[in-house]
Amino acid sequence: MSTKPKSTPISLDKIPLIWGDKYQFFLEKLIPNCYCVKCRNTTTITNYTAEVNDMYDLILHGSCATCGGP
Repeated sequence: MSTKPKSTPISLDKIPLIWGDKYQFFLEKLIPNCYCVKCRNTTTITNYTAEVNDMYDLILHGSCATCGGP
């Protein structure tokens, strides 16, 4: 049986520390290319929060810029 990795919320000002010199890539390539399940397409994520799980994955939760859905 698999379990969901535990996660810890982080403030958005910590993201540049995590990405370091690749932070510009995060802003230019990842933020505008998130998948929306409602639109069934890639879109820009807005009003997002961040968390890091125990596998050191950065997870974003936010809204779709196109439809406003989660």
